This record gives sequence, structure tokens and C-alpha cells, in this order.
Amino acid sequence: MSVMEPEEELDPVGETKVDLDGCLLGGRHYRVPTFALPDRSNMLFMFSKDPAALLGFRDSFVFLKKNPKLVKVHVNDAEKSHLVEMGLLRSTFRTREVSVVTARSVYKQFGHRVLKKGRKGRDDYYYTGEMEEEFLDDKDSEDDGKEVAGEKAWAPSFTGRNNITNKRVTPLAGPVTEVNWMHHVALSIRDFNTHLCEYRRENPTFYDIHTNVYQIPVNKQPLKRLFLQDTKPPPKEKEPVKPSA
Repeated sequence: MSVMEPEEELDPVGETKVDLDGCLLGGRHYRVPTFALPDRSNMLFMFSKDPAALLGFRDSFVFLKKNPKLVKVHVNDAEKSHLVEMGLLRSTFRTREVSVVTARSVYKQFGHRVLKKGRKGRDDYYYTGEMEEEFLDDKDSEDDGKEVAGEKAWAPSFTGRNNITNKRVTPLAGPVTEVNWMHHVALSIRDFNTHLCEYRRENPTFYDIHTNVYQIPVNKQPLKRLFLQDTKPPPKEKEPVKPSA
């Protein structure tokens, strides 16, 4: 299986870094888990929630909406069962829609940002001539890859980032011990509530991806209904025509 791409979107230099199946070349590695599906050749795929969390998007819905060039793939029930058997998907998602994208399209869109030890310019698909002088911190890059890979069973949760405000939570001051852990939890909750209030002030409506409903705060909803009575007299009914004798 291969996805047809317009020739104008292909870059000669970028094609030396990734093949048509999304497998990276030149010793490069993804920072998020990839997998193959039966009857789809050797093409690599990703759960869209993984690159979304890595890149700081609020959820996979926003991730796909903001990046329409990403190639989304429909996964059938047999392929979901395969993912469950491989331990990549929870059994409760056998009958639910699972958001999957091709690894190649993610790499083309975000380049070095989704690679371990990725370097701007050198590891981007589209070569711009701009090279980054400093390497990405190897330790941080390796840790990020392990953190995402550790989530063996897919679930609609986004750890490590604020799911509401798309901002990182303020790091805790000092180490957490058995004595001060509750204090740190209280500070973290206060920080989250602050970001939540800021988000609600900037966004009066909130789109819930689980119910497909735009949620509106109570103070923004109408409290009264105005009914206007129609003063026009109702139309007269026509008398039935009597048949002639």
C-alpha cells in the first residue's frame, strides 16, 4: 500500500531521509511509537495522539484539524484486533473509532521535531538551507521517546501537558517527599486552575470531541425567551362548493 502524493510535494533531498513506507533512513529514529498493519505492506503508522502530545497540541482532533496535509487512515475491526493482540490498543477500543496517521506524512510535516536527536535542517524533510548549530539535548530526546513508548495500550489521555490550555504545567519547586507531597499537589492544582480560567476567558466556547457539541458557559447562555404573538387574523377557510342539483 502506498499513498499517492503530488510531485510538487516531493523533495529530492527529503526522499533520501525517508522511504515511501515511512521508514527513516540514515540512522534516524522516531520519538513516538510506530507500527505496521496487516495487508498494508510495510507502511508505518502512528496513533495521532502520540505526535499530538509530543508537539504540544491539546488533543488529536486539534492536531488533525490544524494540519490537513496529514494522511489519516481508517482502521477496520480486523486491524484493531491485531493492535489489541500486539498490546498497542486497549480491548475497549475494538468497536470505537481510532485515529491513525501515516508516519511518513507526520515526518514530512514536522521533520526533526519528531525524531530522536533531531537537528533542524539536517533532519527535516524539506531542505531550506538553514542548519541548526546546536544539537538537541540527547538526554531529553531519549527520555521523551521512552516516555511515549511506555504507553503500551492506547487510551485517550494526554500526560505531561495541560490538556485544556496546551501549556506545560509549572515545574514543582524542590523534590517531592512523603512530607511535602500534598503541598506540591495543591500547587499543581492551583496552577492548572489558573490556566483553565485563562483558557475559558479567551475561549467562550469549548468543542467537546467526545460528544461533538460546542459547550457554552451558563453565564453566556440566554435566560429568557421572547414570544411575539401574531396579530394577523387567521385566514378564512373556504366554504366547500356544493354540487349543483
